Amino acid sequence: MTAAKTILLSLLLTGFVSAEPVKEHHEAAVLFKEKCAQCHGSKAEGNAMLKTPTLASQSSIYLGEQLKKFKEGVRGRDSKSDAVAHLMAQQVKNLSQKQIDQLTLYLSSLKAPAIKEENKQAAQRGKVLYHKKANCTSCHGLYAEGNDTMKAPKLNILSAAYIEASLKKFARGQRAGVKVKDHMGDLMVKVINDYSLTEKDFKDLSHYISGLKPKNLKE
Repeated sequence: MTAAKTILLSLLLTGFVSAEPVKEHHEAAVLFKEKCAQCHGSKAEGNAMLKTPTLASQSSIYLGEQLKKFKEGVRGRDSKSDAVAHLMAQQVKNLSQKQIDQLTLYLSSLKAPAIKEENKQAAQRGKVLYHKKANCTSCHGLYAEGNDTMKAPKLNILSAAYIEASLKKFARGQRAGVKVKDHMGDLMVKVINDYSLTEKDFKDLSHYISGLKPKNLKE
């Protein structure tokens, strides 16, 4: 038995820690393995080839908000416009609120994997876009660490492939629009339109953001 498990067991036996959080963590881990791991990875690290995001260490508030949108059909309603989002909606629709809460807390507690910077030249252009032209810092933070108050996600844990694909979806109206009530999605579309961001800009932004490391938050 590891030292951490020994300490936890000791605390449980002495009554200082409730067994309920441990039980819920286990239930969430099992649920994730059954419903999510095939696309998001066994450690919620995401899959660049499938363009599925890293979920490990993501804000529990943001995750809860997105799962709610999938469950209510705000995201993934139409399989023709976004088959991947529609699959997510199907996976989430039968989850209870308790299961959603368990999943979000479990995922936010996991450690995000390190991401290798893929294109330094693109990242340099993306840096200017992120901090100056598109002013992404106002919602997502100086180091793309996210903002729970604004329900803006942590971006510095995501792969360049996923970030670029998501920006394209916003630009095409797949994650916002007249038929979808998503204020934050509409705001993303407005930023893309107001600053006339192009697909090349999306690529440059994605390489810069994915190159940001959590250690930057301490610098």
